[in-house]
Amino acid sequence: MPPLHHKNIRLDPRNYTGHPWYFVTQCTHRRAPYFRNDRIARWLLTILQDECACRSILPRAYCLMPDHLHLLLQATTPNIDLLRFMDTLKHKTSFQFHARTGKPLWQTSFYDHILRDTEAPDAVAWYI
Repeated sequence: MPPLHHKNIRLDPRNYTGHPWYFVTQCTHRRAPYFRNDRIARWLLTILQDECACRSILPRAYCLMPDHLHLLLQATTPNIDLLRFMDTLKHKTSFQFHARTGKPLWQTSFYDHILRDTEAPDAVAWYI
C-alpha cells in the first residue's frame, strides 16, 4: 500500500512574515499526552519563553493541554517569520525530547491562523 500523503495546508511562505498576530495549535505525535507530566510541561514552556524572547515575539496567550499547545503570538517587528519560529521551536524541543525519551514529540504540521485587522486578538485569547 502506498504511503499516505497529506494535503499541504500552508499558504505561500511570504504570508507568514509581517503580520502582527498569529494563532497556532501544535499537537503532539499521535496525540500522546506528554504534557500531563509537570516536568515536561515546564520544560516546554521554558523553551517557548526563551525562543519568544530571542525572536521579539510576545506570547500573549497560551494553553498547554495534555496533547497539544495553543499559542497567540504577537510579533513586535515586521520581519517576524512564523514558519521559522515554529521550525526552530519544534526542532529544539524535538531534538531534546527524543534524546531523553527516544520518542518523537510533535506532529509534522501545525494549525495556524493569521489574524486579520478585523479580528480581535482578545477573542482568540478568550478561546485559548
